[in-house]
Amino acid sequence: MRCTWRAAGLAGLLILSSCRPDPPYYPIPEQQRPLTFNEATGLLPFIEMNAPEAPEHFVADISPVLEAGTWRWTGERPTLRLGASHIQRPKLVMDLAVPEVTFRDTGPVTVTIYINDQFFKRVRYTTPGNKHFEAPVPRQLLEVAEETTLRMVVHPPWVAPTDGNRLGVILIRAGFVEQ
Repeated sequence: MRCTWRAAGLAGLLILSSCRPDPPYYPIPEQQRPLTFNEATGLLPFIEMNAPEAPEHFVADISPVLEAGTWRWTGERPTLRLGASHIQRPKLVMDLAVPEVTFRDTGPVTVTIYINDQFFKRVRYTTPGNKHFEAPVPRQLLEVAEETTLRMVVHPPWVAPTDGNRLGVILIRAGFVEQ
């Protein structure tokens, strides 16, 4: 009889241990297509300044020196070439910074943005610090050519008193993503 009670007790424990609530439900995350390079140009549509291939995307006024492992100084007219013509619903995304040390001399800074030499937007930064910009882009601005040119004009640039070097902003990342 003792064995029967022990067997029944063990069976009961096994049954209770196998009963547990369903795991919590987590919805599938929103799916996005990965950023791929433009096969015709070999260029990415969006570039982080610390990416190994970043210098291949520089046209003008972006420092070859990577600072703090993440950002680069720009000059007055930083220009990138990107492979964004294949993006169907493009959005321009940029992360940059207006350094406090230059802001003390320049005051508010205006960044005028051109896509394939066409005026796109003008943004005025009235405080120093990190800035995030994003805006939908009309598809026709990217259809002009396989290679998309993104140019910013920083006004006023900071002019170094010792050598006259003209600095714009700190660029962290920029380019086009799917909306």
